[in-house]
Amino acid sequence: MKKIVRLAVLNLVIFGFLITLMNFGSLIGLSIYDRIRPKEYNSAHQLPNYQDIDWAATHFAEYAEIRSRFDAFYGWSYESFQGQTITIDEEGKRGSFHSPASQPERSVAFFGGSTLWGVGANDASTIPSFYGVLNPALSVDNFGGIGFNAHQELNLLMKKFAEGYRPETVIFYDGVNDALQKCHVDNSDAFGHAQETRIREVLRDNQGWSDPPLHFALQPTLKILEEVQKVLIKTKNATPHYDCDQNSLKAEAVARSMLIDWRDAREQSERHGARFVAVLQPTAFQSKSKVEHLELDEVWAKQYATVYPLVLGLLEGEFSDLKDVFLDLRAALNENEYFFIDWCHLSPNGNQIIAERIDEFVRQESSGNLS
Repeated sequence: MKKIVRLAVLNLVIFGFLITLMNFGSLIGLSIYDRIRPKEYNSAHQLPNYQDIDWAATHFAEYAEIRSRFDAFYGWSYESFQGQTITIDEEGKRGSFHSPASQPERSVAFFGGSTLWGVGANDASTIPSFYGVLNPALSVDNFGGIGFNAHQELNLLMKKFAEGYRPETVIFYDGVNDALQKCHVDNSDAFGHAQETRIREVLRDNQGWSDPPLHFALQPTLKILEEVQKVLIKTKNATPHYDCDQNSLKAEAVARSMLIDWRDAREQSERHGARFVAVLQPTAFQSKSKVEHLELDEVWAKQYATVYPLVLGLLEGEFSDLKDVFLDLRAALNENEYFFIDWCHLSPNGNQIIAERIDEFVRQESSGNLS
């Protein structure tokens, strides 16, 4: 009997040692993989857009270093960061150009995704910064968020109003994330966001002792197997599944959800004394600019070709009350230049044109309100 007990204890010790060894090796493997895997935009500084821009390599290296943090109701914001091309304050807000003549009490609030935030641009050449150059008396605030869609922006806007923030103008710059994120097959809800699946996975993986004991003990090993599976799936099928081009009801729900958010954002803005502008952003799929340097995904193109016309159609009917604050910039970059660094993000020359078009629209709207 003692031999059986001794043998059982020995087997448990060996089993525990093997699990510890596997987990330790998995943690080391994950750490190495994270260091050596290609970073997003690791060669973007070599694009023709940046031929005469000396800070491009530094910018994309800094972009890879920024870290996000969870924020309830709008998903995430960013840890403070002080780089040569990117600064982020304690609030998580991207740095912008501010003229010495700007008046803090006269502010313009920009909301949008990563294009508005400024992927591909230093602090001085984002859309909000170029707008600030055109309006030196105004203080511009860049509330853009990487991956943000209109619903997240609406939640953030309401939070800022609740905190006492009172801008003169609120500008939403949307379309790209609303269409692509919500057209993914994993997102059945038109009010979801880019990290929904990832958050579900994290919550699932951190249930702790409610998990089966073996699953809990093997989490690091299971994690590295999951990463390997993701790489194999990406290799087999590089394009994730999107279905708005095949599901008309879902496509219309996606278009309608963005317009509902715009309508609510307008109502909130006007209630707090601000004018509101809703901008439909351009994509490389629809642009007549130079895009031969890009590898554009045909499946993604189909989602925009489906959702964007629905947005315009709904603006003619159910959401006609938004037409007076709506700016369609799909064709804003139809020039024979390099503007896009991928399907939606822009180099500084593109951001400058977008800022100029928004400025023209806001001035015209202001003149109309005064007449």
